[in-house]
Amino acid sequence: MKLGSGQFLGDILKCHEAPGVRMLVTRYSPGCVLPMHSHRYAYFCLIRSGNYEEIYGSRIRLCTQGVVAFHPAAEDHRQRMGSKAVVSFNVEMDACWTQRTMFREPWSASEGPLVWLANSLYREFLTADDLTPLAVEALLLEMAVVGKRSAQELNPRWISRARDILNERFRERLTVTELANECRVHPAHFARAFRRCFRCSPGEYLRRLRVEAARHLLETSSDPGATIAASCGFADQSHFIKLFLRQFGVTPSAYRRLMN
Repeated sequence: MKLGSGQFLGDILKCHEAPGVRMLVTRYSPGCVLPMHSHRYAYFCLIRSGNYEEIYGSRIRLCTQGVVAFHPAAEDHRQRMGSKAVVSFNVEMDACWTQRTMFREPWSASEGPLVWLANSLYREFLTADDLTPLAVEALLLEMAVVGKRSAQELNPRWISRARDILNERFRERLTVTELANECRVHPAHFARAFRRCFRCSPGEYLRRLRVEAARHLLETSSDPGATIAASCGFADQSHFIKLFLRQFGVTPSAYRRLMN
């Protein structure tokens, strides 16, 4: 599903436009699941309330109140809302903005200057006047610079290596020590840096990859649940069912029925 300018899958509560920028507040019902989709333009969202789990590409992140998350244009992603309604402040930018301000790769932040700048944009949105376009331009440019520097300082090169290993070998029984050795860092440093970058532990990331792979097989194959569980690295079918239910809110068999 491809969404056009200013289109979001929630209820739009309020919107305001500045040159090349659309700002919207959207609300999502508790527990709702947004199907895989993409947006024509890049955008970032500031979570005002609630939380949700998001899958984008082969990566997963948990977005909670106060988190800022950026999505490049045409990025495929889907979300599953938590038990409370989610209210999000979305800032969508035309291509001229993203080229100009170096918004390229997905990122997220839960604290620090990026969150402060996103909240400043939200305050401008609430009290818009004739100076708002100038203020929005200045804040977005500052956010781009801060974001680029933060990525260079906080995300060491070995983090990408760690992610690639997990994405390629998620069916195996990997340990933090083994992953740290592969990346040539100390296991304690590996665990801390991984959680900072991905908002979850390596074990949680691995489990979600396995569940996502199993979900894909449930949709595209007729293999029985036990076969799918084994092929995706689960110790047994009961463990697979428990984790699938936790992530998607339904059992694998119920999910397959819904998809058929």
